[in-house]
Amino acid sequence: MCVFCKTWCLRVHSLVHFLHSNPQYQDSSTSVGANYRAARRAKSHADFTYKIGIVSEEADECIYWLKRMMNANIRSTTASVECLLNKAEQLARIFGASHRTALRRRKRRGQ
Repeated sequence: MCVFCKTWCLRVHSLVHFLHSNPQYQDSSTSVGANYRAARRAKSHADFTYKIGIVSEEADECIYWLKRMMNANIRSTTASVECLLNKAEQLARIFGASHRTALRRRKRRGQ
């Protein structure tokens, strides 16, 4: 998962370098990787649950910005927006499922 996330972030930077126009997308995409790393290093289950929730939200924000780029017909010669959108949707589903699982486990433990 970590390698998949890093690869996606590198492709995002390639696209953002081409665009120079959407710092919000760059911020949310790099936040996915940084917050995923922080979640993996969480000090408690509650900390992990909180941090993986942030990762899920940031991945969803990436989807929003990629769809805006597609609707504006913004394209790149270095990275396919459609491919990045597909990967962002995969990551959002994975992180969303992780967050829901962590919440269920947290409720079971009574935390």
